[in-house]
Order: sequence, then structure tokens, then C-alpha cells
Amino acid sequence: MCSSDLKLGVVGIHAVVLRRDVQMRIELGRDGGFLASRRDRATPEPSSHEVTSFVSVQAKGPLRFNLKTNIAVFRRAVHVEHPTAAGQADTLDCDRLEIVFVRQGPPGSPDENRADAQAPGGLALQRLRATGKRVVLRSPEQNLEGYITELEYDAQAKTILLADPNEVLLYQGNNEIHCRQLVLKQEIGRAHV
Repeated sequence: MCSSDLKLGVVGIHAVVLRRDVQMRIELGRDGGFLASRRDRATPEPSSHEVTSFVSVQAKGPLRFNLKTNIAVFRRAVHVEHPTAAGQADTLDCDRLEIVFVRQGPPGSPDENRADAQAPGGLALQRLRATGKRVVLRSPEQNLEGYITELEYDAQAKTILLADPNEVLLYQGNNEIHCRQLVLKQEIGRAHV
């Protein structure tokens, strides 16, 4: 049985809480890259059941997942890792990570993009927001390192907002950017400043 064939038959539960030592792997699908997605569109398309992109999230806890709103909130020493190339991974370290999912029904169905938990199908990443006293973003593949207090990723718009009321510090190769807010626009295989 494929994981998307699994149907929840539990009613009356509004949230699930894991108190500590949380480890989770979240499948993103074919184009779910965080900073860099697939480099080559000529690569054969994977089957619908093949995991092509994922992130691993670890936190000291707790993790609270609201089943009505499809919002997951990780707290305390949150570490996110997104493999990009052989032996490399984009990483994000923060105090609090909020992930907003949208319910995905079968393509073309009226439930295709419903946000509530009653729609059939799986969940897809809609938005990710990381906050903390010091949020650290690293992408070895992009030769990128950033120090901020807030990061917001919008999966549909393919944008990453970096913000800090004092100063965003972004390093890419020999270049440095100092500002209070910066938006990165994601394209296939690259993130552009």
C-alpha cells in the first residue's frame, strides 16, 4: 500500500504533540527544492510514488501538529536538512519552525487544494517560517551562508524572505550583502538574489 492510500479514520482529535527529541522526514515531491531544485529538466520524470525531494527536521521539542489547520510547529534547537547533491545538503538552524501544509486531493478534483483535514489525499508544503535569536542558513551547493532572525519560504511563489531588524548578513562566495530584508527568487537549480 502506498502512503497516499492510507486514510485516517480518527475523529475528534485536533492536534498531535510530540514532546521531545523529534525527528521527522517530510517528502516534498519533484519540485520541492528549498534553495535549489533539480538542475536538469531533461532528467527523466520520476514515477508518482518515487520520493525525489525531502527535508529532515530534528528538534529538541515539542512538535505540535494541528490537524484542522495543517500547521506543524517545531520548537527548541530546530535543525532542518535538505539534501541537494551527493554528500551536500542545505541546512537551517532556528529556535522555532512553522510549516504550513495544504491538503492535496486527486489532481483536477474540487479537493485539490483544500486546507482542511477532511479532504482526501496527502499534504503539500505551502509555507515555511523559521524564527529565532539567530537563524542560520547554509547551502554549500550555492556557496551561501546567511545569518538572520526570520526566514519565510513560499513554495508556490518560490521565494525566500530573509529578515532581521538589525541586519541580514548573507555571504555568497566572496560577496557580502548587509540589509534588513532580502527576497530570493528561486529558479530551477539556482537561487537568485
